[in-house]
Amino acid sequence: MRRHSVLQLMIVGALILLAFFPSAAAAGAYEVSGRVVDEQGNGIEGVALEIAGESISTAFTNANGEWTAEVSGVVTVIPSKGGYGFFPKELTVSQETAGEVHFQGVTGKIVGRVVINGEAPDREIQVRIRSSRSPEDEYVTTDELGYFQVLLDEHTDTATIHIRVTSFDNFEWYALENMELVSVYCLDYVPLQPAFLPEIDLYGGLSFIRPEQFERISSYPYEGQIVEYKGDVDILYYELYFCDEDGNFLDYSRMTFTGDSFIFNGLLASGQVIEEDVVWYVQGCFEQDGYRMRVCSFGVPVHFGEETE
Repeated sequence: MRRHSVLQLMIVGALILLAFFPSAAAAGAYEVSGRVVDEQGNGIEGVALEIAGESISTAFTNANGEWTAEVSGVVTVIPSKGGYGFFPKELTVSQETAGEVHFQGVTGKIVGRVVINGEAPDREIQVRIRSSRSPEDEYVTTDELGYFQVLLDEHTDTATIHIRVTSFDNFEWYALENMELVSVYCLDYVPLQPAFLPEIDLYGGLSFIRPEQFERISSYPYEGQIVEYKGDVDILYYELYFCDEDGNFLDYSRMTFTGDSFIFNGLLASGQVIEEDVVWYVQGCFEQDGYRMRVCSFGVPVHFGEETE
């Protein structure tokens, strides 16, 4: 009987605990905390940390940029404050991976970074900036870690800009061949608001396997193959297009495909058949962190017709 009474008391105690302290019953409850700082490492006050997932709440940073919240399960933490952009845009944590969750904020500028195979370049990189309302290009230069910035107050006459990095602006031919860099990398229609951009990685992740340099194609259809772009992106599609030996687009038409291979029937959109030596290009169209981007390979000169002695 005594054991039975003890059990009853334990049950009653548990019910009282649940009634008055429901949070104690939350499965897997744990604390997550961190700090939000600016470029100088100073705390940013008043940043809202939206927590979504198995538990939902909002925390705010104090005068030192510090914040804390009690959560349960797997949650995603998203910082926000008017006039600021943040890196990373969000972080997902669980009880097993929870630690200090930190963010960096920026205001009055767009911050980007150029890398080669994930590492800082061994030189300054020229980055082209073009307003959507102006044909004139502006250049900014990366620092020793590959970072560049676009000041918003210098582009008050437009809503978006295009950001373009070309290998031709930055490297000699011997370096291009040795490093196998992509030829052009573009971020299109970047909103003119504070933000951290996805990294621009100039590694050779997009190139042809077939056709090879100066390969001879005597008839169509032709089966081509590419090395797909390996960045952390959502692949939308690839485009195949052609230029003559003088660099002029042929009918400015493109064939689109997905995956690492394609079948080309030799026809441009106009119905014209390619029956001449042309330079083949492949361009990848991707999305990353909400930004639309294009990456272009180096051209591959290809001969057409039967080989003659």
